[in-house]
Amino acid sequence: MSLISFCDTTVLGVPEIVDTLFVDGTPQSARNDARNRVSNVLSIGLKNDKWYRAKKGQYSLSREVAEASIAS
Repeated sequence: MSLISFCDTTVLGVPEIVDTLFVDGTPQSARNDARNRVSNVLSIGLKNDKWYRAKKGQYSLSREVAEASIAS
């Protein structure tokens, strides 16, 4: 299952997305750069209605999943 298809059915935070993309041995500087880029992509996705914000720092590709997360 790809990360993107997984985001259709759940909410993920930036740290979980970065952890999924990189192995444990990845240098912290590269992880920090990736975290910033993922945050930027999510921000653009929110503005374009491609991603939806759930609870603080969590995102989903599904409006319904994000709204359910907020309600819980």
